Amino acid sequence: MSLAHALPAYTAGLEVLGAGLYPYQARAIAAMSEPNTAGDGYRYPIVVILWPRRTGKTSAILTMTLGRMRQYRGFRAAYAAQTGHLTSARFREWAEALDAGPRRRDYRIRHSDGTERIALPATRSYLRAFPPIPGRLRGEGLDLVVVDEAQEHDDARLGQQLDADITPVFDTRPLGQWLISGTAGDATSTYFARHYANAVAGEPGYLLQELGTWPADADPDDPQTWLDHHPGLRAGATTLERLQHAHSTLGSERFAREYGNRWATTLIESVFPAGAWAACHDPAAGITGPISLALEVPPDRETAYVVAAGQSTAHPDRTHVELVAVEPLAVAVQVAKRLSAEHRTPIIVDPMAPGVTHIDPLRRARVPLHLVTAVDMVTASLNLYDAVVGKRVTHLDQPPLTAAAGTALRRRLGARWAFDRLAPGGALIVAAALAHNRANRTRGLEAPHLEHA
Repeated sequence: MSLAHALPAYTAGLEVLGAGLYPYQARAIAAMSEPNTAGDGYRYPIVVILWPRRTGKTSAILTMTLGRMRQYRGFRAAYAAQTGHLTSARFREWAEALDAGPRRRDYRIRHSDGTERIALPATRSYLRAFPPIPGRLRGEGLDLVVVDEAQEHDDARLGQQLDADITPVFDTRPLGQWLISGTAGDATSTYFARHYANAVAGEPGYLLQELGTWPADADPDDPQTWLDHHPGLRAGATTLERLQHAHSTLGSERFAREYGNRWATTLIESVFPAGAWAACHDPAAGITGPISLALEVPPDRETAYVVAAGQSTAHPDRTHVELVAVEPLAVAVQVAKRLSAEHRTPIIVDPMAPGVTHIDPLRRARVPLHLVTAVDMVTASLNLYDAVVGKRVTHLDQPPLTAAAGTALRRRLGARWAFDRLAPGGALIVAAALAHNRANRTRGLEAPHLEHA
């Protein structure tokens, strides 16, 4: 694949969509498509794109990708947003754009959730969806990988694994290029923040495409700031009314992040007191005797967590909590089935959880279940909280579980509270609480005091 005509390649994408580009989009595509000195690959293998919302970032990426699919034979591209469901939604939008374009008949579009694909038979090229789940790109060879909405990923829980999965896909593909794009994030956006810092520092192979960042003294509540600094507003990609609606909906801080590239520096304050979770770490601990197992699925239903709890081997008076599986749901069901059979214990699940569709696969697999109630959720949350504060828990400082404890938030249930599943890592800390609570009951330990409000 020669890059002799790399710079104008995006014009082929424009022919497909029948639409134009804003000047800043065209400049960005040209910069991303700059050849290396040998002309057999791109100058920048990794591109970090920090653009505000409503600037046409995703449409620019699509235009460039479609252009490369027409320009190069056998071009292979993969795209992921922050969840599989949002990736599917993005592909539906793109299919509609193709349908409205002048070259619709050139393409074959597959719509099935999770395996969406836009193929160009004439050049045997394709753009496919992939959910941001560990292992989904393993063994593939790709020319372009796009990780969009990258600010939604935590480095320890997912980001480092994504990098490990993506890096090898370019080994045999000379055109290999990796786009990591998003808006400014908060303290949990450690994946995007790491790559953004590398690009700012000029690390080898990185190109930074930053657009529309507000000055430090800009007032996020002043529409004049938006008029002065939002490229999409100046170019006609959005309107002042739309930005006003976004401002009133998101509030000043989040609006400044998503529309002004202003990174938030405030940390999420965990329910647990500072240092309490770390004080329970014991690298020599494990589980002895009866085991309790809980399975939880986050609202996006992309992964499932299986957490075990039981008497700590290192401290018989404590309960050990351990993450035993982070897998796609179908795999987690099989893990839960095997562990349930090995330890002769039911799997603890909450029938009212947002990701409740995991219960049917468990039942079809004939996995015995222990269903919990809202009262159980309160009891389990308070029980784990008291045990962590009182240092009656041991854990192995596993990064996903420690990160979940560090961002654990509470939600009101009547006059009491339970852990918030919708917080970052919320489903994982809920699974830990449920497993811990049942382990304590199995051991006949005293239930927690419920005066917490």
